Amino acid sequence: MNTLSLKTLVAAVAASLLAAGAASAQIVGGGATLPENLYNGKAAPFKSGIITSITGFDKYIGVGSGNGKKAFFGDNSDFFTVKNAAGDNVPVYNPKVRVHYAGSDSLVTSTELTNYNAHTTAGKAAFGPLVQIPVALTSVTVPFKGFSSLKLTGEQLNKIFTDPAITTWDQVITGGPAVPIKVVYRADGSGTTEIFLRHLKAVNPSNPNLSGVSSTFSSVVNVSNTSKYIAANGTADVITQLNANNYSIAYVSPEVVEFGNPAKVASIQNKNLSAPNDYVLPTINNVQNAVNAIHPPGTPLSSLNPVDPIHWGIGAQPTETALALPAAGYPITGVTNLLLSQCYADFDVEGGILDFLNKNYSATAAASANDAKIIANNLVPLPTNWQNAVHETFAKPSSSTLAIGNASVCAGHAGR
Repeated sequence: MNTLSLKTLVAAVAASLLAAGAASAQIVGGGATLPENLYNGKAAPFKSGIITSITGFDKYIGVGSGNGKKAFFGDNSDFFTVKNAAGDNVPVYNPKVRVHYAGSDSLVTSTELTNYNAHTTAGKAAFGPLVQIPVALTSVTVPFKGFSSLKLTGEQLNKIFTDPAITTWDQVITGGPAVPIKVVYRADGSGTTEIFLRHLKAVNPSNPNLSGVSSTFSSVVNVSNTSKYIAANGTADVITQLNANNYSIAYVSPEVVEFGNPAKVASIQNKNLSAPNDYVLPTINNVQNAVNAIHPPGTPLSSLNPVDPIHWGIGAQPTETALALPAAGYPITGVTNLLLSQCYADFDVEGGILDFLNKNYSATAAASANDAKIIANNLVPLPTNWQNAVHETFAKPSSSTLAIGNASVCAGHAGR
C-alpha cells in the first residue's frame, strides 16, 4: 500500500471514530485554549475539569477564541476540529451537532451582539438573549530567551512588538545587546492577542504602528519583516518558537510558563505604582489587584448595565481602560469567558449549565468550589463580588429575568 493510500485509510478510520464519539455528545462547546485544561482536566478521559466533571458535558474542544466564537454564533460545530492520524484538521462532530456554549478570552463586540440579535435562526429569535459571563482571570505573560531577567515599560513593549524600525535590542533597552529582536506572535485568532494589544493601545492610543485592537495580531501590526516576526499557531507553538530562537520575546497565557519567575517572564511596569515596586510579575495577587476597582453590573458601586452582555465582559467598554491600564497590580490582565444563550431546548442541557453556574460562582462570601482548581491551572479566581453577581443574575431561573432558562423569557424561543 502506498503512502497516500495509507494516509487516506488512516483518515477514514479516524473520521469514523470521531463520528462514533459524536453520537454520544451531549452539551457541546469549545474555543479558547487558555482554559482548556481547566475545563477538561489534564488527563484522559478528560472528565475531571470544572466543566467536564458535570454530568452531560462532552469534552471541551480547544480551537482558539476566534473559532470558538464562529462555532457559537453560527451554531456550527464544524469549527471544532482535531488533527487526525494523517495530520489533517477534521471536524470532531460528523454530522454536525448543536453548539451549546463557547469559551473565549476575546470579548463580545457590539457588532457580534448586533448580528446575534438580528439572526433569525442562530440568534436571539431562536435561542433567547445572549449571555457573556466571566469565568476566571488571567494574565498575558511576556516570556523571553537570552536574558537573565527583563524589565519593560509599556512604551518599550510597544516598540518591540509593533514598530518595524526597531530590530535590535540596543535600540529599545539602554545597554542592551546589539542583536536582532525575534518577536513570536499568534497567527491564529486569539483572545490572548486581544488582551495584549488592548494594553499596548491603552499605553499609547496614538501609536502609528498599532491600528487597533484585534484578536488577530497581523491584522493591526505590520509583520512583513519576517526576519523579526515569527508566526506561531496556538499556545504550544509560541513556546516552541520562543525556545528555538535566541533573544526572542513573545506573549502567552500563564499556564505554560513559570509566571512568577523573573528569569522566565518579563516584569512589566505599572506607572500607577511607586518605584522601585512599579515593575510587577503576573502573580495571582497582582492579577486580582488589577480587577478590584471594577465592580459588577447591577451592584451599588457600578454604572454597568446588567441587561447588556457586553458589560459583563470585564475590560470591555466602558471599563476598558480600567483594566488595560489598571490602577494596581499586573497591567496585562484579562478574563476568560463563557458565551451562552439564555434559552435551551433540552432540559438536561439547561440543567447541566445551571449546575456549572452553581458550582463555579459562590452565592456567599466563601470561595466557590472551583477556586482551588482555577489556581492549580495557573489562572486566578474571580473576586467574590463578581462571583456573587454572576450567581444571582444567571443561576436563579425562578427569580431573575436574566437567568438561564427563565420561563417567562424563554416561552417565545425554541432554545439551543
